[in-house]
Amino acid sequence: MSKSKKQKQAELKAQQEARQITPAKLLRLALKSMGFAIVVAVVVIGLNLLGVPALGNTWVQLGIMFVVYLVAYPFLMSEFRPRVNKK
Repeated sequence: MSKSKKQKQAELKAQQEARQITPAKLLRLALKSMGFAIVVAVVVIGLNLLGVPALGNTWVQLGIMFVVYLVAYPFLMSEFRPRVNKK
């Protein structure tokens, strides 16, 4: 099925609006990022206190934080994607 011209224009407009950077979007992004950083830090500290030997290394801790951030990236950046209209 072919999309009508109005549907294409509406999708283009939604994409442009989603990509605009606003203070509210930046605040939500900062709060989500801080929340994830705190959760990961608590988990790493907790496992380190439980005696997991590998987590005593700073590079391992940074690697874990990086992997968790990569997994969480779609959720964190959801503010900048257009909303999907379900029919």
